[in-house]
Amino acid sequence: MDRNDREISVVRGHGWKLQLEHGLPFDLAAGETYSIPRESWHRVVKGSSPLRILISESDLGIFSKTERGIMKSKMIEILPTHDIKVNEVWSRLGSDVAVLELRGHNIQERNEYVFDKLTAMERRSLHEQAGFDIFRGVKKMVADKVAAAAGVPEGFLKSIITNFIAGLGIADLRLMFQSGACSKIVTKLAGAVQAAIVDTVMKSLGLAPENFLTIAITEGIKSGFVESGPFVKKASEVICKINISDLLPGGITNLFGKKGGKVTEKDAAAATAAAPADGSSSVVPVE
Repeated sequence: MDRNDREISVVRGHGWKLQLEHGLPFDLAAGETYSIPRESWHRVVKGSSPLRILISESDLGIFSKTERGIMKSKMIEILPTHDIKVNEVWSRLGSDVAVLELRGHNIQERNEYVFDKLTAMERRSLHEQAGFDIFRGVKKMVADKVAAAAGVPEGFLKSIITNFIAGLGIADLRLMFQSGACSKIVTKLAGAVQAAIVDTVMKSLGLAPENFLTIAITEGIKSGFVESGPFVKKASEVICKINISDLLPGGITNLFGKKGGKVTEKDAAAATAAAPADGSSSVVPVE
């Protein structure tokens, strides 16, 4: 989510889509301009060729000396694939966390370390195209892992859930992994799921928004996704128990490739050199 209103003008790109809050993905057409309201969830679905867009935004945080209210623009190009680099970053972050576990850091400290790194990625994504690609890919990786850990099967529901999580800013993503605040994010997730289901049902039935049957069906679907409803309750029970550091690859065993073997003092010494106890490791190249 962005803190300011944005407009994106598509210069070129094939097969790319934009999905806004409570809506389904739609095609991005060259020569067209699209508005993204501030603090609204949205995501870009990658296409088959590089996407070149002009982003215009008021009060742009990435332009440190702008006057309030003045529109600033910047041209960026998004590559259709960056999976190899994302996998490298994801794997190295997992190794970092495994080292911290080996050195006695508890789960809360390991989670905080992960979010410190994600925050650094978010900062870099505002300034560099490479950082943007990596940050977007890593968030998608988190979303996929959460859905898998929650046992969500492939299909419509998993697509909605992963898209929602991947579209969260780091502040909201952090809340999702905090026991006291997780249910608030799950409630927002329920709203996204409910809206997508309603939209799909209405389109499949060919009903107009003001139709009496449309209203009745919408209200019936909404009842299952309210804050105290069954979806929020069940999703909270599952999602709010997940730790982000547990989603990462590796762990102590995989870090040393021992398949259950004992970690030696030599292994521990090497790990100690790999990541400082203060969590300031530079292993993940995002800062």
